[in-house]
Amino acid sequence: MYAVSKTTDRPAEAGMLLDFLLNSREMAELQGIEKGIPLSASAREVLNEQGMLQGIQFEASEKMAEHTLPQLSPVLENGKLIDDFFAAATDYIYDKTDLDSAASSFVEKAKKEYF
Repeated sequence: MYAVSKTTDRPAEAGMLLDFLLNSREMAELQGIEKGIPLSASAREVLNEQGMLQGIQFEASEKMAEHTLPQLSPVLENGKLIDDFFAAATDYIYDKTDLDSAASSFVEKAKKEYF
C-alpha cells in the first residue's frame, strides 16, 4: 500500500509519483505481478495485453474480487505477527506439526498478543 504523508513538503508531487507507480504503463510492465495483481484498471489492462494476468495468483485475485473483504487492520501489517505466521507455516511445511495444530496455535497466539 502506498500513501502520501500529511506532513510531506510536496504533496502534489508525491501524489503524481503515486499515480505513476500505480497507473502508468511503464511501471505496470516493470512490476508485472511481482507485488500481486494490481487493483489499478489501467495497470491490469497493460498486464492483460502482455498476457501476464494468468495463473494461480490471478485466479486467486479473481476469486477474492467476488467477495466483499473486511477493512484492513494495522495489526495485519505487524511484522511480529507475520513472523509468527511464517513460523507456524514452516513447522507445518517441515512436518513438525499437523495443519490443525499449526493453525490453532497461531490463532491462539495472535488472539492473545494482538487482538
